[in-house]
Amino acid sequence: MKTRLTRLLFLAAMLVAEMSVQAQVLSSVCGWNYEVGNQTDWVSYKMETSPNGNLVISIMPHPNNVNDMVSFRNAMDVSNFKVNELSGNFFTLLSGGNNATELVYQPTTLIPSEAIITYSGLIEWRTNGNGNAYNMNVTLPNYTYGTNCTGIYTQKLATPTNVAISNTNVLTFDEITNANKYIVSVSFNGNLLKTLNMSGSGETITFPILNGTFDISVIASDTEANYSNSDASQSNTWIVNNQDAIINAPSIYCEHLLKSGAYLSWETASQADASYEAGDLLLTISGEKAGWRAAGVRAAGFTVTGISGLFIKISGDTDNPQVFRPIAGISIPKGTIINYNATTEYLSIQDNNLYDEPLIRSNYVYGSDCQSVPPLTTPTSLNYGNNNVLTFTGDANAGSFTVGVFLNNNLIFSIPNFTSGSTVEFPLNGSFVLKVKALTGSINYLDSEWSEGVSMVLAHTDDDLTNLMSEVCNSLIDPPIGSNTFADSEDAIYVTWGINANSEITVTIEGYSDTYKATTRLRDNGFNINNLKIGGVVATDIITTSFDAEKRVQTYTPRTGITIPLGTTITYNGIVEYQLIEQDGDATLLDNLWPTMNFTYTYGTTCTPLELASSWLPQGESTDWSNPQNWSTGVVPTNANNIVIPVSGTYPSIPNGTAVKSITFAEGAGIAIPSGSVTVSESVKVEYVVNSNRWYSIGFPFKIDRIYSEKLGGDLVAYNVLTGGNYWLKSYDGVRNEFGYTNNITANNGYIVQFPEYFDNSKVTFIAQTPDMALSNGKDFPVSTDYALLANPNVIHQPLELEATKRYYKYLPNTNKFVLVEEGPYILAPFEAAVSFNNISQAPMRKNIGEDWDDYTGINGYIAPLDVVSSQKYYTLQGLEINHPVANEIYIVKRLHASGKESLIKTIYTQK
Repeated sequence: MKTRLTRLLFLAAMLVAEMSVQAQVLSSVCGWNYEVGNQTDWVSYKMETSPNGNLVISIMPHPNNVNDMVSFRNAMDVSNFKVNELSGNFFTLLSGGNNATELVYQPTTLIPSEAIITYSGLIEWRTNGNGNAYNMNVTLPNYTYGTNCTGIYTQKLATPTNVAISNTNVLTFDEITNANKYIVSVSFNGNLLKTLNMSGSGETITFPILNGTFDISVIASDTEANYSNSDASQSNTWIVNNQDAIINAPSIYCEHLLKSGAYLSWETASQADASYEAGDLLLTISGEKAGWRAAGVRAAGFTVTGISGLFIKISGDTDNPQVFRPIAGISIPKGTIINYNATTEYLSIQDNNLYDEPLIRSNYVYGSDCQSVPPLTTPTSLNYGNNNVLTFTGDANAGSFTVGVFLNNNLIFSIPNFTSGSTVEFPLNGSFVLKVKALTGSINYLDSEWSEGVSMVLAHTDDDLTNLMSEVCNSLIDPPIGSNTFADSEDAIYVTWGINANSEITVTIEGYSDTYKATTRLRDNGFNINNLKIGGVVATDIITTSFDAEKRVQTYTPRTGITIPLGTTITYNGIVEYQLIEQDGDATLLDNLWPTMNFTYTYGTTCTPLELASSWLPQGESTDWSNPQNWSTGVVPTNANNIVIPVSGTYPSIPNGTAVKSITFAEGAGIAIPSGSVTVSESVKVEYVVNSNRWYSIGFPFKIDRIYSEKLGGDLVAYNVLTGGNYWLKSYDGVRNEFGYTNNITANNGYIVQFPEYFDNSKVTFIAQTPDMALSNGKDFPVSTDYALLANPNVIHQPLELEATKRYYKYLPNTNKFVLVEEGPYILAPFEAAVSFNNISQAPMRKNIGEDWDDYTGINGYIAPLDVVSSQKYYTLQGLEINHPVANEIYIVKRLHASGKESLIKTIYTQK
């Protein structure tokens, strides 16, 4: 034991002695840099050995950085260290971690003197200044154990002196010891224009071609990061006077197409005018009804070889041209390249669009203009024949030709890329004028003027519209989503497009909101004419619009001299403006509802008047089906109506033989049918607003085909032990006295049903879709010789009288039991189920049903199949999604379960 201890002490002494020698050698990881973006974003590391043999790794900003502090996000993994190329856990973390600037690792074994330590793996860090987090996989330089970084970063380089620049732009200065790069700053009026890098004195400065008096200074720098930057030298005046280049070509942006008939010309003013001076930049927009809008072109968008801020705006924002002048004290030699990249706002009424978009135009030659650019020769010899063929003679230098269709000297339609001898395709009837324009295909020509016109008379044959109905006939559309909207399941908006006796296009919008007990009303110009096209032709110039405020009908009338052939396609793409008006008055409940809608309508087709959904709104105690005042629409329903029966004090008494399209019942609502039956052609729906952790006792006098969930936006599937599901449905076996899972709801049988917790306060609709279903009342509630769970056989409330041979059990949701009814009569609601039994000799009589069985067969408790998490996403506390969460950081986790349920938790992430 004593011998071993002596050996260890000897080795330790040798290690300290060797470390004292190595300490005179500079660590190879001193100012090791990781560059994020450019030099001002560098982060530096150093690795040293402390006097007691611990390995110390520090993180720091580069001494020339903008950010003044950085820190580790997590410790470096000890398993990524190697000693003399050997892997193993040679160190354990002694101190440091998240937000630390220093990590201290204690050796777990004896590290030999001059051992080579390497690290290859993940390093995580952040900048404290802006909080940016970084992960990087790196390999640090080989480190010699025992060395340190004494003196690193403590010295600033000396300031360069004797700075001078020659008339040939050669920059000289006294070079600085230990500097290997020099940063040259060029300023104007105290504002930095550009920085340039030089390796030493005597190099020629490459600078954008600008004329003026500039200040120039030099900073010494060390790219190896062993020294911090020097102070800037004293400024030296640099007078630049470059010569103008000879301009041999016109501007590359003469009548340059922007979009939708708007053209840009970019020139340099050669002489002064009332609104600009020689040397100003002029940006002119042209084209049919085009113009600048809002802020137009921005001065900040111009750059000269990457330098911005050299122009000021002289014109108003919507003036044409837009005028920009170089800042005082600086002139730009002709031939200098100028670029533009910024938001530009302009208008083209030709298609009524406002454009607010980045406009990128490169390589404009300062000094070039469009004055010397000749226009193309205007097309001549136009001839339009009976077969709708147009011929003309055009300039051979043209890139393409456009045919314009004019009405009363107004361009109403353009046909691009037209070739002489082609057929003119135009969908309207009337007398028009055709003209042709030659369009440039190069910068050497401008577009020509419009040619002289030639007459075109069109009389298209109408399509046969027999038996065709408007595509937009009583069309149900989705209500808009937002704060000023309505979107309940019984809220419905209907749009109808058609044609009246005067061949005018008509459009109406009608609807009813069950949420607000209100009707819809179209606003004046609710269907904006600018969003309408007729046969592909923008409608603005070929029709007028009017609005009937009383009937709330918008009408489009073709202009004089134009008729629209039957069968022409009409399209609408844009917002529709309407209001909600209260049912019992004229007060506006919601205004300025404007969803974007798309319609296609065949001109000439019509449809029958719209029958809106009718909701039962009884006046007082009235049950009169035939009283219009009892209906939301103010009209007695017909076989085209969708009927809505909410819960109310009284319910309609429906005459025998009545037919309706559909009926929707709220939970607990019903209808009286004194005799005979009511025919429902499409569907019967029963709506429940459900909650979790309870069962519902339900049953219907008809088969249920679908169960729709508003929460999931689709149909539900009943749970079974093999395939799962998203709700639980059970039937009752009276002989075995137990409940078991089932998948279908048949007519007249009773069931219990339960929904998951994420369904709370959401709507579930039971839907029967038997065609021409007959509903009737007057049927007795059946009584079975065995215990049986049965449905109310009627669609109205059913009183159950207690008799000697009849017993009933009603469901009590607060107890999850069917309890024997001791006093009668018991009123069974429509679509409710109860347990019946008529053999009182059976002993003992059951007091309760469903209280003593487990979750599989009984009805107690909340049944929840395994609802696994199928996916999850991580978000910062500020709401930003994170693809790679970091250990020990706090996140909001959004989980999606197999059932469709979504959940949110706040957690500290643990590395998996």
